[in-house]
Amino acid sequence: MSKLSFNGKRVVLGAWLLLCLWLVANYYLNLGIVGRFGKQAAILSFVVLALIQHFVGPSLSEVREYRERLRRQEPPN
Repeated sequence: MSKLSFNGKRVVLGAWLLLCLWLVANYYLNLGIVGRFGKQAAILSFVVLALIQHFVGPSLSEVREYRERLRRQEPPN
C-alpha cells in the first residue's frame, strides 16, 4: 500500500466514519439493511474505525503541523 498523504488519511477516516453513522442509523431507525445484525454491525464498524485511526490515521504531530501551517497563512482579503 502506498503512503497516504495527510488529507488521504483524513478521507479514509471520514469515509469509514460515514459508514459507522449509516450503520448506527440503520440500527436505531430499524431499517433492516443488514438484517438482524444491525447492532453487531455498528459495534464492529466502530472497532474497525478505532483500528484504522490507530494504524492509518494521522499522528498527533501531523495534526499539529497541519494546524500550524494553517495559522501561518494569511486570511484571504
